[in-house]
Amino acid sequence: DEREGVMLKVPVQSKVVSVTSSSGVTKNVVFKFIGMGLSMETSDVTIKAGIPNVYEAHNALWAGGSLDNAPDNCFSTTPIGGYSARVFRFFWLSRNGQACAKQALFAFGRMYFYGIIGAYQLTTPNPLGMQPGTYTGSVVYTLGPGMDFDFGDVIIPSASTLTINFTLEVNHVFAVQFPPNSDRLALIPEGGWQQWLNRGRRPEKLFANQSFQLWNSGVFKMQIQCEYPVGDRCGIRMGSGHVVP
Repeated sequence: DEREGVMLKVPVQSKVVSVTSSSGVTKNVVFKFIGMGLSMETSDVTIKAGIPNVYEAHNALWAGGSLDNAPDNCFSTTPIGGYSARVFRFFWLSRNGQACAKQALFAFGRMYFYGIIGAYQLTTPNPLGMQPGTYTGSVVYTLGPGMDFDFGDVIIPSASTLTINFTLEVNHVFAVQFPPNSDRLALIPEGGWQQWLNRGRRPEKLFANQSFQLWNSGVFKMQIQCEYPVGDRCGIRMGSGHVVP
C-alpha cells in the first residue's frame, strides 16, 4: 500500500487569492504549488540496512533507490539533497498532481518529516497597472490523510491547516495616472454657462481642472511644455491664429 510508505501529494490546482493594499485597492493573484522538499529522520540507516556506507544504506532502504530518486508522478530537482545516517533531505516536483510514493524495503521504528519547504508559481497582474503600495492576503490549505497536502497514513501532520500569507510590494520609479477620457477638457466659466447666458454678458474667464495621480520613488523635477507658449503660461489659439493665455 503506497499510503504506508513515504507518500507526498501536493495540491497543484491553482487558487485565486485576493490581495489588498493599505489604501483598500484589491487585486487577484493566482497561486499554485508545484512541489515540496523536506527532511526525513529515521533511526540509523547503516544499522537498519547493515551497510556501513551511509548513502548506500539509504539507497538500500527503498524500492527504486534513495529518496532523491523520485517515484512515478514526480521528479527530483537535484541528485542528492543532503543526508546523514539519520536524516535524508529531498525535493520532489509534481508531474501531474497525483500522489508520489516510495515503497520501504525495511520496517522503520520511527520516521518523521521536518524542515518542509514548497515550490510554487505565482501569477500577478501587470504591476505597471497597479497602484503602489503593500498588498497583503492569505490562502489556507488542509493537512492530513485525504486533505490538500496528503502524506499518507503513516506521517500525520502536527497541524490540520497551513496558512500562507502574501505580502507584495509594488513600487514605481515614476508613474502618472490620468482618469479615463482625460485627453480632452471642456473650458467653462465659473458656475457653468447657464448663469452667463441668463445675465447676458460674457464670462470673465474660462477654466478646467484635471486631477491625476503621481507616484515617485525619488527626487524629480517638473517642467511645463505648451503647444502655444505665452510667457510663462500656455495659450490656446483661435482659428484666425489669435493666441490667448
